[in-house]
Amino acid sequence: MNRNYFYNLLLSVVNILFPIITFPYASHIIGPDGIGKVQHAIFFAESFALIAALGIPVYGISAIAKSNSNAKRSKTFSELILIHGITGLIFSVVYFLIITTVPFFKPHLPLYTTAGLIVLLGFTSVDWFYSGLAKFKLIALRSVFIKLISVVLLFVFVKSSSDFLNYLCILIFSLVGNNIISLILIRKHTRLRLKGIKIKKHLRPVLFVLGSNIAINMYAIWDTLLLGFLTNDKTVGLYFAAVKLVKFSIPFIISLGVSIIPSLTLNMHNKNKAEVDRLLAESFQFIIFLAIPIAIGTFSLAREFILVLSGNEFLAAIPTMQVVAILPLFIGLGHFFSLQILVPSGLNKQMFYATFAGVVSSLVLNFSLIPFFGSVGSATANIVSEFVVTGLFYYYVNKHFEIHINWYLLLKAALSCILFIPIVYLARYFFQSPVLVLFLSGISCALIYLLFQRFFFKNQFLIKISDQLFLKFQNFAAK
Repeated sequence: MNRNYFYNLLLSVVNILFPIITFPYASHIIGPDGIGKVQHAIFFAESFALIAALGIPVYGISAIAKSNSNAKRSKTFSELILIHGITGLIFSVVYFLIITTVPFFKPHLPLYTTAGLIVLLGFTSVDWFYSGLAKFKLIALRSVFIKLISVVLLFVFVKSSSDFLNYLCILIFSLVGNNIISLILIRKHTRLRLKGIKIKKHLRPVLFVLGSNIAINMYAIWDTLLLGFLTNDKTVGLYFAAVKLVKFSIPFIISLGVSIIPSLTLNMHNKNKAEVDRLLAESFQFIIFLAIPIAIGTFSLAREFILVLSGNEFLAAIPTMQVVAILPLFIGLGHFFSLQILVPSGLNKQMFYATFAGVVSSLVLNFSLIPFFGSVGSATANIVSEFVVTGLFYYYVNKHFEIHINWYLLLKAALSCILFIPIVYLARYFFQSPVLVLFLSGISCALIYLLFQRFFFKNQFLIKISDQLFLKFQNFAAK
C-alpha cells in the first residue's frame, strides 16, 4: 500500500501543480471573460459526460477489485466499457442537438462543439479499472507525461485574449490524452470480449451510483452553470478563479483515501473489521491534518492568492474565495464517508439519497442567492450543499456501522492554526509584495502548525512520519 500511496500522491501533486502553473498564466492572458467562456463550455459538456458514464467510474473500482480471476476481470471490464460506449454515443447526439438548436449557445458554438469531445470520448476514461487493480503507477506516470505536454502547448498557443478556444483544446487534450493512453495500454492487463457478456446485472447498482454521481457533480458544477445562465462570462470567470484556487489542494487531501479504496473493498468483503478500522482511522486523521490548516490559511491569504495566481482583474473574487475556503474540509470528509465507506459496502442507495438532498439544496439556494449576491451567493450555495451532503453521509455511516470517529482531531487542528491570522497581519504590515506575504506567511504558518501538532497535541500520524524520516536520514548519514 505504501508504494500505491506514493504513486497516488505523485498523481495528486501533479494534479495540483498543473493548474497552479497553467491557470495563472491563462487567467492573466485571456482574463475573466475568456476563463468564464471556457469553463462554462467545459462544465456544460461534463454534465452530459457525467450522465453518460452511468456511475461506472465509481462502481467500476469495486467491481474490478472484487474480480478474483483474469477471466472474470475481462468480462467485467468488457461489460462496463460497452455500457459506457453506448450511453456516450446517445448523450453525444443529445448534446449536439441542444447546442445547435438553443439560441443561448449560438454566439460561441465552436467552443461548445469542441467541448463535446468530452462527451463523445468519455468512454475512454478507464482509470477505474487501474484503480480497482491498485495500479496507481501507470495512472501517475501517464498523467505526468500528458500534463507536461499540455503546459508546453499552453505557452506556445495561448498568447492573447482571443486564444480562449486554443486554451479549451489544451484542457481537453489534458483530459482525453490521458484516457486514450490508458485505453491503449490496458491490453497488458485485460482483454475486450463480447461473447457471453451480461450487462443487465450491472444496471441496478450502476444506476444508483449514477444517481449519486450526478447529484455529487451536479451540485458541485451547478453553481457555475447557473451563474453562466443568470449572469455573465466575467462573473463566471471570477467565481471559477476563486473555487479553482481553493480546490487546488483537494487531490492531495483525498490522495490517501483513493489509494486505500481497493484494500478497503477487499477487507470489507472479507469482513476483516480490524484492518478496515485501521485504514479508516488513518485516512480520517490524514484528511483532518491537512484540510483544517489549508482552509484557514486559504481564508487568511485569499487576497494574496488571487493577486499572485490570477492578477488584479480578479480582485473581486476575494470574498467568494473566503466563503468557499472551507470546501477542502467538507469535500475531504464527504469523500471519506461516501467513497471509502458507503460505496465499498454497497450502500449506493443511501449515498444517492444524501447527494439528491445536495442537488435540491443547491438548486434552491443558487436560484435564490445568485440574482442578489452573484458569485458570493453561488459560493454560499456551494458550501451549504456540501455541508448537507456530508452531514447525511455521516448519518448513514453512523446508522449502519460501528466506526469510531475521533472528532477531537478537528478541534486540535483548529487550535494549532490559532496564530495564522496574526502572522498574516504582521506579514502584510512589514511587506507590500503579495508574493512575499504569501511565501513568508505560508512558511511561518506551516511551521507553527507542525510544531503545535507534533509537540503540544502529540499527533500520532505526524510523529510516525517524522520518526520514519529521521530514521531514513540516520541510515543515509551512516552510509
